[in-house]
Amino acid sequence: MFYASYFNEPAVLQEIEGRLVYYIKLLSKWNRAYSLTSITDPLEMVRHHLFETLTLVPTMHELVARQAKGMCADLGSGMGVPGIPLAIMYPQWHFDLIDSVQRKAIFLNQVKIELALNNVRIISQRIETLIPKEPYDGFVARAFAPLAKMAQLIDPIAQPNTFLLAMKSKNWQHELSELNEQVPAWSLVEQKMTPVSGIHADRQLLLLVKADMTTHIFAVANQKGGVGKTTTAINLAAGLVKMGQRVLLIDSDPQGNATMGSGIEKASLKLSLYQVILGLVPISEVIVKSPTGGYDILPCNRELAAAETELVEEQGREGFLRKAIEPVKDHYDFILIDCAPALSLLPINGLSCANGVIVPMQCEYFALEGLSDLINTIKQVRTHFNHHLKIVGLLRVMFDTRTTLQQQVSEQLEAHFGDKVFQTVIPRNVRLAESPSHGMPCINYDAASKGSQAYLAFAQEMILRIKGPDYLAEKE
Repeated sequence: MFYASYFNEPAVLQEIEGRLVYYIKLLSKWNRAYSLTSITDPLEMVRHHLFETLTLVPTMHELVARQAKGMCADLGSGMGVPGIPLAIMYPQWHFDLIDSVQRKAIFLNQVKIELALNNVRIISQRIETLIPKEPYDGFVARAFAPLAKMAQLIDPIAQPNTFLLAMKSKNWQHELSELNEQVPAWSLVEQKMTPVSGIHADRQLLLLVKADMTTHIFAVANQKGGVGKTTTAINLAAGLVKMGQRVLLIDSDPQGNATMGSGIEKASLKLSLYQVILGLVPISEVIVKSPTGGYDILPCNRELAAAETELVEEQGREGFLRKAIEPVKDHYDFILIDCAPALSLLPINGLSCANGVIVPMQCEYFALEGLSDLINTIKQVRTHFNHHLKIVGLLRVMFDTRTTLQQQVSEQLEAHFGDKVFQTVIPRNVRLAESPSHGMPCINYDAASKGSQAYLAFAQEMILRIKGPDYLAEKE
């Protein structure tokens, strides 16, 4: 058989073929009592069911090569194709065979027992009611439903980068058009027309992947002032834009430094975050494009300081910013919030609507004390207002390699926080200090400077950490 070239060891191949033959014998035996398929001749079962399933091997082999172990669900498994043959060939992967028809589930359980398939679980329920114990890495399906319907059913339980490997014959292009219109998160990454041995027919093998459509909302925060929060916020925003990301920067510090550093004159603002957070105007009327950074920005000025006084008696005051950005958050890949260096209502609003916190910090003794205070604040916000809040990472800024103390503190951070410390280190750099006076992120002010190169590397590391290496490879 053509798939033999994918399994190099003769003993392994012999065991696979023996189990596949035994599976067909079980199918033929049980089919007489349970009417599992309209095909009754065992030879025709091999041609129409087994050979058709084996056309998935080249693509499945590539997927397994990328990820040695994984979780896969066979949608509407029926008589066990393609799930049973794939489970036989790839014992390092776990396969859930899902079918709501009771007699088919009974048969699948018997196959599992007789073939000793410890990597198989039978789930007798409808896919739309399924709550998986672990996230699936992929789904496979044969003649289950149109592509758009399949994607709609699995989308609620599918993580970003999950694959769907589907077999189609006629009308696959029409189904793909419907999919693009109805479930745009799923996109085609590979299409192969493969002949099915023995039946003189072709099958279209479609590999689809769910894109990461999540908006990542990160607060750039540190209760200690002068540690490069705003410099980090505007340069990370500009760096992410260069990586092809849609970015909104929210300046929630009444000093308005992020606004000025983005090329916008704060004194001339007619509308700002102040009006948005009080619910006086919709956020879409206030967001502007940074002329020097390329990202969108929700600007502010000292007027914002009055918002804390005006909101102090309001119920749910810690969630006003979260409510304000809701109408536009799906328009962006990243929303960055430049928080004021204080433990007051505005920073609490930023932390309450964020998925995570980026902590810029100097490698100095007093910075460690400030970090301890911030961690306690994050714990309180997570307990009372935002259960999803976490530290994304610690960013070492204004770093001077000549200073022994800074090197020692840096090592302590790595030892204590591990991979929560970003690998990128931002050096102390004159260009980083100059660029705000020109109303520009340093990345665009002097792209060749060490500070710019470091922040560009940080933007790349952020995407790598959040979206994975495959995303960067696709962009390249």
